[in-house]
Amino acid sequence: MTAAERALGRFLRAPDGHDPAPADPPADPSAAPDPTILNNDPTPADPPADPKAADLKAADPAPAEPATVPEKYELTVPDGFEGIDSDVLAEATPVLKELNLTNEQADKLTPIAAQLVKKTMDRAEQAVTDRAIQNRKDWAEAFDKDEKIGGANKEQTIKDAAKAFDHYGLKKGEGLRLLLDESGLGNHPDLIRFVSAVGRDLAEGTHDRGSHVTTPKTPEGALYGPEFQPKG
Repeated sequence: MTAAERALGRFLRAPDGHDPAPADPPADPSAAPDPTILNNDPTPADPPADPKAADLKAADPAPAEPATVPEKYELTVPDGFEGIDSDVLAEATPVLKELNLTNEQADKLTPIAAQLVKKTMDRAEQAVTDRAIQNRKDWAEAFDKDEKIGGANKEQTIKDAAKAFDHYGLKKGEGLRLLLDESGLGNHPDLIRFVSAVGRDLAEGTHDRGSHVTTPKTPEGALYGPEFQPKG
């Protein structure tokens, strides 16, 4: 029954003994058909795409390739070095592999290692130099305090030592005398004492070079001692 028919029924009386046609019951909202079924679409519509999610996906970096650990490392020789010691590299290789370092990554460590070696060597050389300077100073002070060769006898001791050097042709600033000056051993009290004693002996004529002539031995004398020589 349409709405117009229902409206008309309100004004028209039904025949005696007959009730007007009943009105259609109101529709049950809960019984409304599912629009997705009517449209023959068994799956719900996809939600709209999130533009932020798409941007994040596009910004994701490509997966990095796994690091390649070489069987043998070929490292660049750092500046100031002639080469890399093969024995040291052989000892370092297991450690580099354990750290999963590529050849490029390991190569970045060589300048740092070179600086460490250089600084260690510089410190060692400086320590030797400082020690030599301190020894030179200590020996000079010990010579000055020595009562026999230093103090008031210092100048004469130096003259006697120079006489010994000159007698044997050792010129100042050359050869052995230069080495003694550069090393600082020329300040050692024991060496000064010995050389100056030689100079004094030369001055007194008790150590004249070439004054003693050695008589050559016979073959029997060289082979047997005096007790085996013929008695005169």
